[in-house]
Amino acid sequence: MLKDIKWKSILISALYIAAGLLLVIYPKASADVICDVLGIACIAAGIINIASYFAMDLDHSLMRNDFVIGVMFIMVGALILYKKSLVFELVPFLLGAVITASGFMKLQDGIDAKRMGFQSTSSIYIWLAIVSIILGIVIMFMLPASTATVTIFTLIGIGLIYSGATDLYSTVYLSAKIKKFRKTVEQTAKAAVNGVFNGETGAPENKAAGSPADTPDNTADPKA
Repeated sequence: MLKDIKWKSILISALYIAAGLLLVIYPKASADVICDVLGIACIAAGIINIASYFAMDLDHSLMRNDFVIGVMFIMVGALILYKKSLVFELVPFLLGAVITASGFMKLQDGIDAKRMGFQSTSSIYIWLAIVSIILGIVIMFMLPASTATVTIFTLIGIGLIYSGATDLYSTVYLSAKIKKFRKTVEQTAKAAVNGVFNGETGAPENKAAGSPADTPDNTADPKA
């Protein structure tokens, strides 16, 4: 399950970076070209989510929304492709929302890292998240109406590249931490089990104080 989520996150991060690079390199591209790129990127992200859902085992796919999220991505991509004139005016807001959402996902990663005991890693994620959230909010609400289109799409491209790169870092680094954390938990649990039970007889090896094994046998023969 973790491996499936990791590769899905890596692919989506790569899409963010690719879309951002196109906007930075070609900020003067026509509205049609920009909408085509964004629409195709959304549809690709939707397909990745749906494929990830069907690739999971049944017990892993329960209570997850990858399929629904994938369908929503595809619908948004289709809307962008077929309603370009309407969507173009909303592009800064929509992509700002994507960047902001990326920031909140990194914030969740930071909280998860802190809960696992990785304090320094948690601080890194939180700072990365703060930058993403601020950048997304600026793009959505604070760019003056007089800002040139080239400037707007250059900023959006930078935001997407930053979000994709930091998401990629978060995915690879946090997955390694989760793997280490799980291994530690498994080793601790195994050591605890081996310390309490004898693997061959099932009898306690290390008797805890106050356990029945330490308590005198009241049923023993008084004459003994």
